[in-house]
Amino acid sequence: MVLVSIFGDFHSSLVPILYFYKKEITAHIIIYDNNPYTKNRLARFVEGQHRFLRHYRNNGIDEIDFTIETVAVDETSYKDIVASFRHIQKCTAPENLFLNATDGNNILSIILSSLVLQNGSRVIVYDRYANRLELLTSGGMQKQHLNDNLDIHSHLLLKGYEILNRTPHEAIQTRAETILTLMQEPQLFKRYIDGTLGETRLCKTFDTLLERIGKRDDINYIRGTLFEEYIYLLLCTHFDFDDVWTSVEIAVDTDIKNEFDILMIKENHLHMIECKFVNFLNGEHYVYKSGTVIDYLDDDGKAMILSIGGANERFTKSGKKRVQFTRADRKRAQYQQIYVYQSPVFNQEDFLNTVEKWFEVKRVR
Repeated sequence: MVLVSIFGDFHSSLVPILYFYKKEITAHIIIYDNNPYTKNRLARFVEGQHRFLRHYRNNGIDEIDFTIETVAVDETSYKDIVASFRHIQKCTAPENLFLNATDGNNILSIILSSLVLQNGSRVIVYDRYANRLELLTSGGMQKQHLNDNLDIHSHLLLKGYEILNRTPHEAIQTRAETILTLMQEPQLFKRYIDGTLGETRLCKTFDTLLERIGKRDDINYIRGTLFEEYIYLLLCTHFDFDDVWTSVEIAVDTDIKNEFDILMIKENHLHMIECKFVNFLNGEHYVYKSGTVIDYLDDDGKAMILSIGGANERFTKSGKKRVQFTRADRKRAQYQQIYVYQSPVFNQEDFLNTVEKWFEVKRVR
């Protein structure tokens, strides 16, 4: 199979198809408009595929391997577009040629699709919202739901990002029972963190549980990571996400690194949750931060800022009012597909219901 992709604005229109057909593809030809902006973005897209293929080769998987070729065209020149098709036509038999025309320039997509169909080949149109492809031939159309979806590792590799660190699922499972016990009543554990619990017996119980998992003196873990791992366990246990990661660090570029508390992927869309177990935070900062990093992750991904531990409004000793998330912050978040979940106490069932609705994922228990 020779897959031809028209390179446009949306990574999420190309990569799911590439991943779905990964075992059948022998060559991937990428048609792109010859301008500096597109060239820079294309370089990352190509590098992502090389990372993806190296991963399989390094793990001894030989059944996934294909060549990558880029073909520049002037999208305003009919002659140039036809010439690119003649080049593609020489690469394989008509029945082996598939054109992903989902996300290209309209003119480029229309002309190439017409030529490909006349050639007896097939055109793919991917609906990234329904996660379904339409396979067009000169004689009709066939619908197919994608049942082989991206995992987080493959998604990040194909975005061209380097994965620097994450906490393995197996490591969290070894302390899962203890984490769930510690967070059985999150507000009590929050008071333990803040030093306001008062009950010596309960403090000793928390001390013992933390000692059991080797985290008694790990302040960063107690104040932050533990809550992230607790939310991670809830997501893994209660929902049918295709994949969930926590404590993730990636390099987007040489000088740009990003950390993510939790990443979840479902039907080729990558989402994130920022977890804060604190009395107060700068809501505006986290809305801007989440809005920036979610753009790196996915064209249509959603985010959630989960802030548990303090009231949204409070007054300082001098009587000055402080607000975690203002109305403006919440409106900005909504516009950027970010859900602000802020509460002094954690209600597990309410949180699970919110995740189900916001990320459009099914409960499994």
